[in-house]
Amino acid sequence: MYQLRWSKWQRDEYVAQHFDGRRFYQLTVEEQQLLIYRLRTQLLMEP
Repeated sequence: MYQLRWSKWQRDEYVAQHFDGRRFYQLTVEEQQLLIYRLRTQLLMEP
């Protein structure tokens, strides 16, 4: 999250939008891995 320069509320908002309103600590291990994959992909696509 830090490399994306997101604040905590931006991170929480992203997780809530993509995982049915839940928070990061409520996600399963598989969902956490999916989130990390999505964020890494997004980071690589930024200029």
